[in-house]
Amino acid sequence: MNTVQKRTVQALGLCALMVCGGQAFGQYRPQRPVGGGNGFGGRTPFRTIFTQAWSMPLVDPASGSPLPVKLIEVGQATDNKRINLLMLVGGKDVSDYKRRLLVTHWAGGQFTVDEEKEFPGAAVDALLIGKFRQDAAPVAAQVAPPTTTPDGKPAKAPPKRKSAPAPTSQQVITTEGVYTWRSGHLTRLFTAPPSARLAMILGGIPDVVVGGQGNQAQGYVMGETQADPFTGNPPSAGDGYVHFGVGTQDYEGSEDLKMALGVRYVQSYWSEKNHWMIGIARPANTLNNTNSANSTPPGERLVVLTPRAGKTDLDFWTTKPADMEESWRSDPFPGHILDVRIGDPRNDGKESLLVLTSENNGKERHLYCLRPQQVAAGQ
Repeated sequence: MNTVQKRTVQALGLCALMVCGGQAFGQYRPQRPVGGGNGFGGRTPFRTIFTQAWSMPLVDPASGSPLPVKLIEVGQATDNKRINLLMLVGGKDVSDYKRRLLVTHWAGGQFTVDEEKEFPGAAVDALLIGKFRQDAAPVAAQVAPPTTTPDGKPAKAPPKRKSAPAPTSQQVITTEGVYTWRSGHLTRLFTAPPSARLAMILGGIPDVVVGGQGNQAQGYVMGETQADPFTGNPPSAGDGYVHFGVGTQDYEGSEDLKMALGVRYVQSYWSEKNHWMIGIARPANTLNNTNSANSTPPGERLVVLTPRAGKTDLDFWTTKPADMEESWRSDPFPGHILDVRIGDPRNDGKESLLVLTSENNGKERHLYCLRPQQVAAGQ
């Protein structure tokens, strides 16, 4: 493996490097003022906590029966004017690989379906949305204008037409294919990269999809007709972060997604104001659970780590495990946490944590929306 490949693997595996710090991740312990500095022993006087804004069961809009949703995603799938909630619906059991992808938006007090696609899934499914490519504007057929009028005089040049703007929606990637919104429908472009796991959100340039893990990790960019290997330099600084796309599914290598004290990494998010590393803490007797969507280990909690005092201006790529500390830990959820994403599915203008759970022994799915707020460190 040459130097460039090693740097690429290191960057593509940065998410794992971030969460495999073991005890390097500090556990948040509010401190009383001890004098000097900011009065909080060098810690920031505020911390981020989350409160539940709303929750709802996920049911089929047509039949009202529970939807066995496996993964969720939030983004602008249809246009740049509203935010969509995407739901990847699993099969009846682990041997059923039939998948349904629902593209919905919030309207009239419920999520209304804009589009539905069916395709074969896999034991480990992925669901990602992002700016993975720039779609070209549709090109109209060119018809040569007449050069003369019927009476033989020179014809006037036709007025120039403004070219249609390129679509501004984001692209959707599943285990099976890469999709984009065209002419009011979700259109399949080509086969997805193999073993897609996460995306590197890179700001002003197309996002990079990462397949595989460890030394087998490979980045991909979306071309015109296929997913091509990523050959650029991996990020070492600047905007962006790693966006995880497989939730809490188990796969070869997922056992390395460890944070402190048995917490498993599930998501990360780095915006101008919010820097979050998110994990799941399970009770000791369920740490080796197989994570089946049809099991309901009691007492799973969300854990959110944020930068320590003096580290809040670091970008994702330069942040080290020792730069983070636990800011908040939730009460136990009533079911098994399947996925965690960040977004604003009801178009409320507020960034939120969205938690997908399996409850009632896998018979029901629930979606929880948690909103961040700043409180004094001693609270």
